[in-house]
Amino acid sequence: MKIERVAEQVDGSVKIFLRVEKGDEPVDKLRALVESESTDLWKHRISADDEKEARKFYNAQISGKEYSVVVLDVCDDISQISVVDPYFSSYEEVEVHRLMLSDKPRTEWYMKMISSLNLNKKSVMDVGAGSGILSLSAARAGAKCVHAVEASPQMAKALAQTFRTNKVDGKVHATKVEDLELHEKVDVIVSEWMGFYLLHESMLDSVILSRDKFLKPGGIMVPSQAKIFLSLVSVPDLYRERVSFWDNVYGYDMSSLKSMAIMKLIGSPTCEVLKPENLISDVAEYAAFDLTTVISSELAHLEKKIVFTVARDSSFHGICCFFDVGMWNGDPLSTSPLAPPTHWKQSLFMLGGEYQVRASEKVEATVEMRKSADNPRHYSIAVSMGS
Repeated sequence: MKIERVAEQVDGSVKIFLRVEKGDEPVDKLRALVESESTDLWKHRISADDEKEARKFYNAQISGKEYSVVVLDVCDDISQISVVDPYFSSYEEVEVHRLMLSDKPRTEWYMKMISSLNLNKKSVMDVGAGSGILSLSAARAGAKCVHAVEASPQMAKALAQTFRTNKVDGKVHATKVEDLELHEKVDVIVSEWMGFYLLHESMLDSVILSRDKFLKPGGIMVPSQAKIFLSLVSVPDLYRERVSFWDNVYGYDMSSLKSMAIMKLIGSPTCEVLKPENLISDVAEYAAFDLTTVISSELAHLEKKIVFTVARDSSFHGICCFFDVGMWNGDPLSTSPLAPPTHWKQSLFMLGGEYQVRASEKVEATVEMRKSADNPRHYSIAVSMGS
């Protein structure tokens, strides 16, 4: 059998799939797995002698640009070859898990919440188990069985070995929870599903599905509630670094590039670790979710008008977004600038300009979050100032 990897550029993105030939006849079934059937494709062939390499996820540099690359499985039965979702493949990077485990506020909060539950003779499902730290914590807390659901193939394989090494009574399900078949319901669902500004990556949809499909009536969700907060923010150092920088570059006026810098700054949320003094207004609750009852449609579009009260005379650059998740028993896990920093940092919705506000001034803003039509794991965020 002849195997070659083929990278194709389709609408600005690159997909890698496998072309398999037996004898002189190509197998056409693989062709159907390519997302676009456009004939105007740029192709870059790479030899693939090692079939095991076909399972790996790459961030490739092709034509000088960085693309997310998907590789298909290789197996004897061509019809069983399936696309590896780049979202899940990205979590096969072990450094991502080291970063999350090193986030002590995050990891210790989950361990504390899990250990506070009476898990004796209880079954637990860990959705998006990753390295397995939540599954291990549940087992240590007395769970009779842990179902670890992990869609990244390499992480699932490593997690199964972690279970064996730590003598955990449980099962690793190497699949998306959407595809999971389980002939029992569980007492507890744990998941660390939060993304930047809480909802980025849209993993909460998978947690909601697992709740509706696998959680016993009256079962426990960890966490069980989540809130998004907003505040006006002053970040003069960031503004100088990203925008005012172009006013004087080694003695030259390059302000013609400022409009490009501003478009980049306002084009997507900026994630930074802020200090309490960066907040210049009261903190307003933007959204609150009861994770035992929320449904996915309620996450598709959020919009709220808020009137902030400025705390002191200050420059003003945008809106800071952060979140809390919690349980009924104990303090929440907070990503506020007033709390210890986490790997989520804070999300800034920058306005593109530098404005001056005075103490006690009222500033009205409407913030809209809508799931992106192009990528449902992302949100389009719009900020409108004034009435």
